[in-house]
Amino acid sequence: MEVKAIKMNELFKKENDIYTNVVITAKRSRQIIDSRVLDFESIENVEDSIELEQIENKNMQHKDDDKPMVVAMEEFIDGKLVWRHSNEKDED
Repeated sequence: MEVKAIKMNELFKKENDIYTNVVITAKRSRQIIDSRVLDFESIENVEDSIELEQIENKNMQHKDDDKPMVVAMEEFIDGKLVWRHSNEKDED
């Protein structure tokens, strides 16, 4: 696995506060993790081994994916993430 350094000025192009950048990428990382989680409740109701294999195969698709934090950081740097500050008022 190749380790790639991220330049700090790349992070500060999006947001000037490093802590905000960390929170944004961490929350996106959590979203990615949650989307990859195997739903155990759906397995409890499976009676057929073919259905169980299909569910396992669906979950194994993510085995070779990049780590969620890497994906989130790439999305952040590429400008694919949209966020808002909680203290901003909605203009309606």
